[in-house]
Amino acid sequence: MKTILIAVLLTFCSVQLGIAQKTNPLRGTWRMVYSKYTTDGKSFEVTDFKENKQLKNYDQKYFMFVEEFYENDSLRSNSGGGTYNYANGKLTEHIQMHTFRSMKGTTVNFEIKFKNDTLIQSTPGKTKYSKGDGLYEEYVRAK
Repeated sequence: MKTILIAVLLTFCSVQLGIAQKTNPLRGTWRMVYSKYTTDGKSFEVTDFKENKQLKNYDQKYFMFVEEFYENDSLRSNSGGGTYNYANGKLTEHIQMHTFRSMKGTTVNFEIKFKNDTLIQSTPGKTKYSKGDGLYEEYVRAK
């Protein structure tokens, strides 16, 4: 009897997770594979994700990210999170925690697209988050 009950519960949970991902395709953990940002008219690309790593996670209400990267041969880290709203290809992140205090309490607006298994998020212009004129990032689902 216990085995049947456990099987039914596991099936129910699996179905619910599948439904949640279909209704909110952001849900889950994403690994950054490409980043481009522009500051003062100069564009910078990050394509080496062997040493530079970032993961971003969205659940039903909250998001968080953690990253480590090298700057001038020094290992640095960055993290943050808060709540978010997503609808019709528009994502708004309300940053409640961040490594950099100046980011706490800010809001970042992204345009979101999905291309196969890739999440593409970009800022539609100048933001405090990108410290410049725009941000473009690509993520794949972490496995």
